Amino acid sequence: MSLALSAGALPANAATVSNPPATTHPTTASRTTTTDLGNAQAWLPDKTLRNWIEKNLQGQVAPTEAGAPTPTITDANLAQYLSQLTSLSDANIPITQPRASTTDLFQPGKITDWTGLDKFTNLTEFTVVEADRLNLTGLHQLSFSFAPQLAVLQLQYGGDTQAPDNSQRLWNRQLDLKIPAQTFIDQLLPNNPHLTTLELSGLGLTGSIPHLDHFPLISNVRLNANHLSGKITALPRLHEQPSDQSDQSPLLSVGQNDLSGYLPDLRSLNGTFAYDQNHLLTSLTNLPQHPNYNDNHSAGYDQSFDVGSLGDPSTTPAQPINLSALVQKFQWQVQDATTGQATPTRLKLITNIPPVILQMKGEHPDADHDADATAFFKLTQNAAGDTLATPTATTPAGAYWITGLPNDEPQAPYSANIIFHLTKTSPAVVPPLPTPTPKPQPEPQPELPQPTTPTTPNPTPTPKPSVKPQLSGNATNVTSPSLLHPLTNHLLDRPSKHSATQHPTQASTSRPATPHPTTNQILPQTGDHTPWLAILLGGGSLLGLVGWCRKLH
Repeated sequence: MSLALSAGALPANAATVSNPPATTHPTTASRTTTTDLGNAQAWLPDKTLRNWIEKNLQGQVAPTEAGAPTPTITDANLAQYLSQLTSLSDANIPITQPRASTTDLFQPGKITDWTGLDKFTNLTEFTVVEADRLNLTGLHQLSFSFAPQLAVLQLQYGGDTQAPDNSQRLWNRQLDLKIPAQTFIDQLLPNNPHLTTLELSGLGLTGSIPHLDHFPLISNVRLNANHLSGKITALPRLHEQPSDQSDQSPLLSVGQNDLSGYLPDLRSLNGTFAYDQNHLLTSLTNLPQHPNYNDNHSAGYDQSFDVGSLGDPSTTPAQPINLSALVQKFQWQVQDATTGQATPTRLKLITNIPPVILQMKGEHPDADHDADATAFFKLTQNAAGDTLATPTATTPAGAYWITGLPNDEPQAPYSANIIFHLTKTSPAVVPPLPTPTPKPQPEPQPELPQPTTPTTPNPTPTPKPSVKPQLSGNATNVTSPSLLHPLTNHLLDRPSKHSATQHPTQASTSRPATPHPTTNQILPQTGDHTPWLAILLGGGSLLGLVGWCRKLH
């Protein structure tokens, strides 16, 4: 449930300021000047803004004469009623696109251009509870310096208004302005001394708690569901309303942020201080309660503290977690809001109100949506009476939280949620040795055909005649074909296998043949009888010729 007060909860006189300085009142523009503006489409170009203003003005405009009907506000006559618009709010009149006919359904609209809004100088209230209908870039440029009588400014984003569970918290639904809160306030309200109520919730503002010194009448400040962070060194002084406006007791609410550390001395705080859902270590007592806040949503409930991972739930044997020690891990203090006295205190684990352990679904503990996880643990006590929680075989990894209350002041409006994590660790894996990277090999090139030189077949070589033995003197060569027997003549035509073998000392063929073989002459080998047969046959023929010649004589 949102801590921000709804627009309907604001008192009717919230915008009333007693005895305002006369110098701050703007002079109402004459009808002649406003009429000269002409059709609103020309000076108020955003049709969604124009439609929203006309619907708001329709409920505020008065008849021009007694008994006359209430005029219908249109683009054509809007300029005539500028001074009568004092309040712009989407609490009852949502921001929608203009309808072409009365039978058309309303369609959500979005304002992207604020041009022309500065013509409504008598504004005292500007409320948008669905700030997602405003362009973020336009919000960075919006300023109400034109409306010095502005008393109520509310910009709140609550996310999906159709969410099935109305208690869904603002911290899960934020715009993302990402601008320091002080910078944004100085831009929005540079000259608005009559401001009494300021709400900037769910916008994603950053930085520390802003100072509000330039708003002397400020009494209600709500900066919930932003990203305010850091330690609180001082709180703004709130204006106290007269006793007849007791329902407007001062309120400063900074819940659902990221503020941390201890609270400063709050003796000077003259109202209710709500700081739930932060990371603050101080609980408060004797703190006045705002009438629009109940005991369950004020002061410092649901502070959260994360202690990190407490091991692997699958470890055997499982290690017990001392829940009682977890809630005593931090050093808390309790402060009396009336005296400012702070004393150390301890927290005790809540075990008598189930569930003892919850599993966190979102980014923050949320008892409305987180599931009871007590059954995932075996609860026991040690000799000192501490509560131990031992994970079981079915305990899943995840984020869990438990709650502690101040031990000395159990009725103090404070609680702390301690978050712990169970993380499954993967077994160590020895990485394999790195495989050497092979050297890059050149890509194979296609084999090109090599040119071939045509060859001409060699003619059959003519065998050289073998060296024949010669007769001494001028005798006729015994190997002459004419002198050989016809049966041996053909044998001389066959080349000898020894004919080409020359002894190293053999004479050159150019020299005259030696009539007698020398000792170095290579003789025919045993296996070849052809030369000897030729010699014998030739010799026989010679002898026969000699004998024939003698007979003739």
